Amino acid sequence: MILQNQTAVITGASSGIGAATARELSAAGMNLVLSARRLEHLQQLASDLKNVEILAGDITESTLPQKLIDTAVVQFGSCDVVFNNAGLLTVGTIDEISIDRVCDMVRVNVEAAFRMSYTALKHFQTVGRGHLINTSSVLGTKVRVTAGAYAGTKFAIEALSETLGIFRTTVIDLYERQLAIT
Repeated sequence: MILQNQTAVITGASSGIGAATARELSAAGMNLVLSARRLEHLQQLASDLKNVEILAGDITESTLPQKLIDTAVVQFGSCDVVFNNAGLLTVGTIDEISIDRVCDMVRVNVEAAFRMSYTALKHFQTVGRGHLINTSSVLGTKVRVTAGAYAGTKFAIEALSETLGIFRTTVIDLYERQLAIT
């Protein structure tokens, strides 16, 4: 795939995998629409990149996915790739974990990811092309005692991605790396 002059939307772009992906795609000549909750982090990242628009917001807002697609089309003429990367990590035993934080994680990791996927695929169907990439985790295929809820959210992304037959990335979380070290 030729990346030069293509346009990608990246959610969860303010740090980690999202920010690293933005840097790589910008270096490859892609136009970018970056989204995350932390405006100041997006601004800092955008200052180092070319051809970038930022749209700060909470991905659980039901209108944000369409706004991201619309921004790509208006600013750059197309939306060719959606890197569905926003996510939260909440872990702990049942005695330690906050059910409210778990519910927030489910809204971001499942509901918002499904909504972004749906919106992107509807757009790609309309224009006849496009690529959707979902970020998952090694915990989307296995469970740890303190990560059952998180694993459940990533199992959902694995199921969605398998059903759609799309690309997905599997990420070894810091938590998973710590387990391997100890």
